[in-house]
Order: sequence, then structure tokens, then C-alpha cells
Amino acid sequence: MFTMSVPSHQAHLMCNKAVSFPAAYNRLLRDFAWRKLWASTKDLLTLSLGFPRRVALDNHDTRLTLFEAQLPQASLNWIAKYSEPDAWAKLHGSADGTSDSTAAELRNCPPRRPCTVNRVVLLGDGMESWNVRLALIRSASQSIQVQYAYIYLDMYGWRFCEELARAAKRGVATSVILDEFGAMSFEFGGENPRHRCEANLPNGRRPSWNDMMTLLLDAGVEVAYWRGTSSVTAEDAMFPTKNHTKTLVVDGNFAILGDRNIGVEYFEDWAGADVLVQGHAASAIQQSFIQDNRSFLVAPKDFKNDDTPLDGQTEVNPTPFTWKVDPLSRTSRAHTPGDSAELNTILQGALHLFKREGNEQDASGTVVVHIPTTSGYDPILHDFMNRVRAAKYSIDIRSCYLVLGKFMQEELAAAAERGVRVRFVTNSKDTNDLMFLHAAMCQSLVLPAERGCHVHMMTETMDHTKFIVIDRQWISIGSWNCWLRTPFYEAETNLVVEDQRMGETLAQLGIDDFLASHANEMKKYSSADLAQEVAEVSRDVCPPDAFHAKFL
Repeated sequence: MFTMSVPSHQAHLMCNKAVSFPAAYNRLLRDFAWRKLWASTKDLLTLSLGFPRRVALDNHDTRLTLFEAQLPQASLNWIAKYSEPDAWAKLHGSADGTSDSTAAELRNCPPRRPCTVNRVVLLGDGMESWNVRLALIRSASQSIQVQYAYIYLDMYGWRFCEELARAAKRGVATSVILDEFGAMSFEFGGENPRHRCEANLPNGRRPSWNDMMTLLLDAGVEVAYWRGTSSVTAEDAMFPTKNHTKTLVVDGNFAILGDRNIGVEYFEDWAGADVLVQGHAASAIQQSFIQDNRSFLVAPKDFKNDDTPLDGQTEVNPTPFTWKVDPLSRTSRAHTPGDSAELNTILQGALHLFKREGNEQDASGTVVVHIPTTSGYDPILHDFMNRVRAAKYSIDIRSCYLVLGKFMQEELAAAAERGVRVRFVTNSKDTNDLMFLHAAMCQSLVLPAERGCHVHMMTETMDHTKFIVIDRQWISIGSWNCWLRTPFYEAETNLVVEDQRMGETLAQLGIDDFLASHANEMKKYSSADLAQEVAEVSRDVCPPDAFHAKFL
């Protein structure tokens, strides 16, 4: 069993606890109530018919943005106050991981899982990625493991849950882990009015988050919430954390991981890139689902009878969650076997990064999982920085959110100065959906751009992709963003593969061809452009907060 512990050198900080997630959520509810009252008062005082200020504040998008911006602040403020950027940098500075402090952190990490893959399919198109997910669920004969940061309360989220419910009803052991932060964001934000759930509820009422969870539970799907803290006991809990992992595993043989959650933006509106893997890698992700999350799972509330979110809950669940049916059990097959014909048809025409042919060997990889601790040590980041130091030809980083700590800026700039082509692909102020961090992002890229790195930003379409390719051979792909929140705050799962054919293909399709095909909606930023955008966003939205400023 994997458990988290806090290194002894941080023990003196145990009394400095941040606000718990339930407390932060209840604080948000109180703050939002006052905001609505103030908006309504201003509407009355200005004789505004239809209460436009109140309506604008209370809409779906505003609620989700407020939730995403406000809920992490307790944790990030704690980090800004107590963390030590130099110590954090040193943890990721040892190439062989043998320094005492790094070795201690490695012992507290989930185990690295070496694996092989015989098929890797690039799912760059949103609708293709959606259809593969549905086909995988329908093909399941034994088990399904689902882990997402967000399942949206919209037409895609509802249909996805319907498909899982059907699989469970025909005898497939179906298990779901949802990040509690992501779940509560949609309980707070409600249904997306532009892409409503195709639900048939009594009296034509619109579905709530409780209804969608009840749909799963009534069908026999087991649902757990991931409630993260920096450790697993109430005495050691430093601050709430979030699980950002996005995986779907079927029968321990197929798995999808990458940037997409379940919601309309990911499949219709935003650029993205998942991969479908077949082989031992899927089993490794399945093992991680069970073993690495065990200490952090809590039972969701009674969705049928409790309409007060998080009321009375403690930060650490007093009764540990256990699965009623072992998600890894292969002792029986579904009463109604899955139909793999649809999946096989899709795979025949899919874009393969790798497919074993004849007597070829499988490609080798490693499933690497990061779960935050108070130190901010991140094994995915450590792997990445070690490869940056060894890079000979190219470093390509395509990351939706891109905020580099000072030591990361220096290492990437040094690579560019020794002749390595370093390219970043991310979002501009016109496409970034988290504008409260955009000034920090641009500020972190000024130094690399000054010293020869290439910064490309989307100007029309949001790009939600998250992968890295180094020397067109080493690949890291999954849910991991190259930003400062991840080491301290967000749990992630990535697949790391070293394969020349796969790396060359992903770099060509995911970077070279993407830049060429989006040339009309892409801008290359100089250091001066970035500095100007920092100034504009700091003035019009907000400057870097205390957390980001400390590490930049």
C-alpha cells in the first residue's frame, strides 16, 4: 500500500495548517451569497430591469471561473508563505536522484511502473477521441476504471455516465474516481445551459450533479471522490490538493490518457491530444488506479438525500473508502460480453504512433505518478529536467498552461544557448481560459525568449494539449502541465516512452505540422512581446499572485 508521509525536515511546519477543502468551499458559498446580494442591491439602486448584474454573476461560466480561481487560494497562499524555492529547485537538480533530500522524496513517491506497449494511437481529433472512449466502454467484458479531474454536467458528461451505467448493468466491474474539487465545481456551477444533458427526468426538470451521480450509483457503478491533502492523517494535513489525472482503462488491456476531461470543450471546441495505449502500460495504469489513490479516497455524500455539499465532512475521511468489488478482479466476465467490432473498426483507420508488427519488440515505457507533498518534489518534473540537461538537438513543450519556475527558466535557456532548439506552444491572452495566471506565465517566458527559446501562442483556438518531446525520441504525455501548480498542488499521471519512431512521429504531427497548419492563428512572441503582455494583463486582469511571484 502506498501512503504519503511528510519528510522530517518539514515537521516544524505541521502546526501551520491551511484552510481545509470543505472550509474553503463553505467560505466560497458565503462569499458568493454576499456578491449576489451586492449585485442585486446595485441593480435596484440603478433601476436596472432584469437584474443584469445579478444574472451575469450567477451564470454557469462565471460560477466555474470563480470556483477555479478561489478554491485553490488557501493552498497556494500556504505554499507562498512557507515554501523555499531554492530548496525546491535543489530537489530537482540531482541528475541521478541520489542526494539525500531527493532520495527521501523518492521513497515517498508512488512506485514507478516500467511497462511495454504494443500499440500507441494518437487521438488528436476531439470527436475521434470521444468515439474511441464510447467504443472502449462498449467493448468491455471484465472491468472499467475511470479517473478524471472533471466530468462536466453537460451533454457529454451525461452520456458518458449513461454508457458507464450500461456497462455496469451488463456485469462489467465499473469503478470511478472523481477529484472532489472537480466534482464540487459542477455542483456549484450547475448544468451547462448551452449544451444541456440529454436526460429524461420526471416533470421535465433539469438534471443536477446529484442526478448524474445517482445515475451511476443506481446502475452499480462504484464512485469515490479523491480528497487530497499533503499527507493522509489529520495531524499532518498541510493543505488541500487536487487530482488532475485523466485516465480510462478497459479490461486492463486498453487505456486512454492525456489532456481531455469529459465535457463539450474538450471534444468540440479546444485542440488537444490523448493517446490510446494497448499492452502492459494499460495494466500499469490500472495498478496505479487502485494502489496510488487508496489513501485519498472518500465516499461521496448521499446524493439522493443530501443537498448540502460537504456539510459536516472532515478533511480526512474517518471511514476509509473500500471498493465493494475488486476493480482488478478477473475471476468472472460480464454477463453480456462487450462488443469490440466498433473499436476494431476505429483502430483500423487510426493514426498510430507505434504498432508492433511481426516479430518486433514492444516499445518500453514507464508510468510515472506524481502526488503532491509539502516539499513540491515532482518525479515527472525531475525526469523532464534531467532530459533537458542531456538534450542534444531539440526540446518541444506543448502545454496548455506554462509557468516556469526560475531554475526551469535557467535550464531551458542554457539548453538553447548550447544549440538545442527549444520550442514552447501554449495559449495567448486571447485563448487562455485561466487569465488569473496569464501574467505569471508570460513573465516566466521572458528570460527563455531573450536567450533563444521560441515561444508560440495560439490566438484563436484554446490548445489544451500536454506533452513533451525531447530529441524527437523521449516522450512524456498525460495530464501533467508544465506550470508551478503541479509540483505542490496537483496529482498527475504521465506515460514516459523512449522510442525514436514514436518520438519522431509525435514531434512531426504534434509540433511541426501543428505549427504549420495553425500559422494563421499562432503568434511567435519575442521577449518584448511577452513583457508587454505581462503589463497589459497585470493592468487589466491581475498581476502574478504571491505564489507565482515567489518562484519566478
